[in-house]
Amino acid sequence: MIRKGISKDTPMILRWAMFHATVIWIKRLQVLNGAVLDARKITIDIHQDVSDQDRLLDESHNQFSGLSSTLSNSFGKMNRMISKRHQRQLCFYVTIALFVFFVLYYGLPLISSLLGSSSGQDNPDM
Repeated sequence: MIRKGISKDTPMILRWAMFHATVIWIKRLQVLNGAVLDARKITIDIHQDVSDQDRLLDESHNQFSGLSSTLSNSFGKMNRMISKRHQRQLCFYVTIALFVFFVLYYGLPLISSLLGSSSGQDNPDM
């Protein structure tokens, strides 16, 4: 059996060196193959993430487009309601009622917590 570069007359040490070099190249090729496979897996993961983010952006765009049309319709209805004199007064009264409700809802607990914390500071032994 004669290989390229090796004959029966090739010294044993040279045969061993060529065999050893071949083994080293095979190991290096295996390491390179592993690195290529790892890079391929990472590339596939990146592609999957980009696809997911693209889908998410499309869904968000569709939802915000729907919200935009809903808000436009609501503002149109509100403008029609305000355009008439009596209905304008009703809108004004409803706005004042909502303002008073929120002031009472958020203001009373805040005032009671401020008053309650100041009375607890007078007597620290309790």
